[in-house]
Amino acid sequence: MTMPDDSKTMDRLVICTTISKNYLAQARVLMQSVAEHHPEAERVVMLVDEVEDYFDPTAENFTLMLARDLEIPRWLNVSMRYDILELNTAVKPYYLERLFEDYQATKVIYLDPDILLFNPLNAVIRLLDSQMTVLTPHILQPLDDGYRPAELDLLLAGTYNLGFFAISRRGEWRELLRWWQRKLYDQGYSDQHNGMFVDQRWMDFAPSLFDGVYILRDSTYNIAYWNFKHCDLQQGREGYTVNGQPLTFPHFSGFDLYNVEQVSRHQNRHVLSDLQPAFHTLMQDYADRLLAQGYESQRNWPYAYGVFSDGGAITAYHRDCLIEQDPKGDRWENPFDCQSVDNFRDWCITPQGVLSPYMLALYRDRPDLQKLFPHIETGDQLRFAQWFVERQNSSPVFHPHATQPIRTLLDEQGVVSAQIITENKAMLPAKSGRWWGTWGYYRDFPEKVEPYIPANALEVQTEFYTGPGGLYGGVRHLLKKSGILQTLRRLIGLRLIMTARFFFGYRSEDYKPAILYAVDELERGVNVIEYIYSEKGIGQAARNILSALQTTDFPCGFIPIRVDEKDHLHKHPIQSKRGNELYRINLIHLNADATFIIRDGLSEALFYNHYNIAFWFWELEQFPEQWGKYFSAYNEIWAATTFVQQAIAAVSPLPVIHIPLPIAVDVPEG
Repeated sequence: MTMPDDSKTMDRLVICTTISKNYLAQARVLMQSVAEHHPEAERVVMLVDEVEDYFDPTAENFTLMLARDLEIPRWLNVSMRYDILELNTAVKPYYLERLFEDYQATKVIYLDPDILLFNPLNAVIRLLDSQMTVLTPHILQPLDDGYRPAELDLLLAGTYNLGFFAISRRGEWRELLRWWQRKLYDQGYSDQHNGMFVDQRWMDFAPSLFDGVYILRDSTYNIAYWNFKHCDLQQGREGYTVNGQPLTFPHFSGFDLYNVEQVSRHQNRHVLSDLQPAFHTLMQDYADRLLAQGYESQRNWPYAYGVFSDGGAITAYHRDCLIEQDPKGDRWENPFDCQSVDNFRDWCITPQGVLSPYMLALYRDRPDLQKLFPHIETGDQLRFAQWFVERQNSSPVFHPHATQPIRTLLDEQGVVSAQIITENKAMLPAKSGRWWGTWGYYRDFPEKVEPYIPANALEVQTEFYTGPGGLYGGVRHLLKKSGILQTLRRLIGLRLIMTARFFFGYRSEDYKPAILYAVDELERGVNVIEYIYSEKGIGQAARNILSALQTTDFPCGFIPIRVDEKDHLHKHPIQSKRGNELYRINLIHLNADATFIIRDGLSEALFYNHYNIAFWFWELEQFPEQWGKYFSAYNEIWAATTFVQQAIAAVSPLPVIHIPLPIAVDVPEG
């Protein structure tokens, strides 16, 4: 169908988005604004998921389409190979072509679901009278202030933000979509090291490959964290203006309703407190709209393409195996099926020799494991297998369906776990006796290793002994009191000392205290992991610690934890001195029972091979016995008062140090 250039009266406009069902509230908010400003447009939402009775599509104010109905070749293979973000973007060119066909559209405008229209898209609609495609760049002015995202980050992500994409039935529109489909079919991964970032990077080629590609340099379109620096946002009687012009639409990319202060989780340039008042109103308005559309109940709705047929989680390492072994879907027509003979998951987790393809995918993705087990082709296979099975249930990556076949193999071969190096490089005692276990411990202990002690560290003398117990602990305490402990340490060496500690403290069911290796590639400094924006006491305590650290020359930065508080978020701007590096030390400012919940939500690499310090509070004289398991995640415990110190030290296998909370005092000049 060819439309004449002056066919305004024949326009058929479709405005669309794609979501998985946990983004239903965002789609509802977007489509309400589309209905308000473009009542003439067809409103269509593509569900890259399954409805599964979670909502009623017929009750929505838009038409729902399903991604599985797009007839993408070997859909089940595609929907497993890609994660949720990649799949939502990979279907886009197929979806746009289908809209042209099903609706006989002349113009199609795609908007990400986390967008909100404040004015009609008239400028774009007029451009599509003469242009094939309209794109908006991430930035219209340079970014050179040292924050993220920097210009290099945007180069890696793509020049144009594909949260907005407009296309008309003109020129080579079908050729462009078909070219884009071919690229995104098997090269739409989020893999910036290999030049890919979902759908966006490919569109960088569009202006040079196709005629009729228009770059819209309008600061009222697609305002977001990447260009807020250059936006003068004001609110008046007539609504919002950007740089003196009516705001068309903001893009709330990375918006966290429960941590509005951070603006977006993808940046560190702004905190909301530093931005103009209109930004506060804008973001609170968006948060209120999401809540009104059921965001709280919907945000945890499950993703149908994120689990196998029996409900087991699909991890990145399953996807890596599928990409490597069957990228075109030739072997497994339905890789989600885990019941049939020779199904994909069974192949993935079955050991080939000692290791499974799944384990090798994990190993290739983890530089820390490559350093820990450098001879994976030969002598390190059993040690890696032992490490792997001991991690069972610690995260979805170590689901029993992945670890059990390896555990069975080790049991069948009679392999005894004499020494297992855990995620924090702690040594696990042998299960076959004290003497054999001690020999295995000594044999496998690295010859050249020393505990990491921060530069200029102070020796803190506690009011009572908080070190190891038993015979070893008693001797150590006497040596420390006599002043010769450090001398003996240097003469004997850490290998023998830790072996002695293992021998005298041996209990077959216990983990031993962690051994920290020196890691040269980590920057000297401390990562403060905390509820930095919380108005609660633990948030204020964390801010006091961070403020004190920032008065020193010791490098520090903070890693904020999600705040599950709807109304009370700390408004004071907190600036991080941290760039993209990781520091040697983690100061983890949360209470004991949150240990594994928080760690599961952060990268394992953040904790592995670091010196992990916990800052705990407790109100009673007796520390809960069931919390003893949390000590294994740390190297040292800090307590703000001697009361808390004594309660924890009574049951702690780790040093418990009294570190009073710093208090900022404004001293009058006089």
